[in-house]
Amino acid sequence: MNEFERQLDVLFSGFNRKDVADAARALHPDVDWPDLFGGERLRGPEAVQAMWARQFGQFDTKVSPIALTPDGDDGVRARVNYVVRGLDGRLFNEETATHLFRFRDGLIVRMNMV
Repeated sequence: MNEFERQLDVLFSGFNRKDVADAARALHPDVDWPDLFGGERLRGPEAVQAMWARQFGQFDTKVSPIALTPDGDDGVRARVNYVVRGLDGRLFNEETATHLFRFRDGLIVRMNMV
């Protein structure tokens, strides 16, 4: 497992435990992240953590990596499976998506949904 894969493991395992502070350990201080609720871009780990906390207040979301593929010297394409349930446990959505992660100083500095 290389350093990028280790950081993605920190991200996904923390996220799936709903431990936003632990997941954010993988984020660079200058991280740029899509806001899934507002359609804008979030800047900084605190903004990303706040979005995740809002998300967990409405949904039970699990994200499982299926495949990780290098993308240049500073990136990884992650094919992931999303399972989104209501807080009552009822399935809301399940889908597969691809995320492009860029790294700086060994941490995630940008995520795009592709």
